[in-house]
Amino acid sequence: MHGTPNRMVSWLRPPAERTAFVSALFGLSLACGGPAAMDAGANGPLDGSPPDPTAIEGAVRTITLRAYAGLSSANDPAVCTLEAWLFDTSAPMRRTVMATDGECTLYAAAPVVDVTSQSWICAGAISTRYAGMQENLVICPAAGGTLRPSVPIPCTSLAAGTDVQFTSGNELPPGDVLTDLAATIRMPGTVSITQPTSLGVTSWPATGALDVRWSSVDATSALVLVEAQNPAAPTPTIVCRPATNGQVTVASSLIFQGNLRLQTCDVRVQSYRGVVVTAEAGRTYRLWAGHESKVVLQPR
Repeated sequence: MHGTPNRMVSWLRPPAERTAFVSALFGLSLACGGPAAMDAGANGPLDGSPPDPTAIEGAVRTITLRAYAGLSSANDPAVCTLEAWLFDTSAPMRRTVMATDGECTLYAAAPVVDVTSQSWICAGAISTRYAGMQENLVICPAAGGTLRPSVPIPCTSLAAGTDVQFTSGNELPPGDVLTDLAATIRMPGTVSITQPTSLGVTSWPATGALDVRWSSVDATSALVLVEAQNPAAPTPTIVCRPATNGQVTVASSLIFQGNLRLQTCDVRVQSYRGVVVTAEAGRTYRLWAGHESKVVLQPR
């Protein structure tokens, strides 16, 4: 995206709908260590560590590439994004938990983060290479440039199984501290949603829980997000962290408490493969590559 980002930024909307840079596009989480994620196959276990829009503190070192499929319409085109969130947290994110049930949490509003108040590092040029293409993202606010941690990239070559290579060497401008990044991630399978509908648009179930089912082969983590479409004011948002690839159930109590059944809502499924590497003289970096799809739920 272009221009100066807003001070407070929602992490939950797809790139085409945000008024400032994004998830993954893509997302953000703690730059913490951990064992390598296991493959989930079509419906196996997930490692539970996707780019988390609700956990921002400490040294944040995450890079995410996300391919959003869109709904095959001019109003909702495919959008692919490369994002890097490389800062030491000086302004924590505001988040208010209203309720939790199972694998899902209801927040009072979409999680937001004070972007411009964080202490960003100078990372020089972060390069991604995939299918013969190369895209660069330059982050170095100390050099006087505009802070643009998210850039659009071509979607045409980001198919399932594509290897995406992330690197960052010793580039200009002076002050570049990210000179040793090297990692490769294979894109998981595209997200094919089958419930609550495979058609893109349907009505909310009159009562009861919302079952969300999808397929994405070889994903290691996922997020399912339920939020009002184009709200006029901050509205409750549901964030689910599935433990099993391809399924999550949103409890009726969360839907009722968020008053979401009476609104047109997006149900977005983000599916990732991720790696943990060491860069910037020993810091832990988390990197993801993944796909996103959504369905729209309309009031009855």
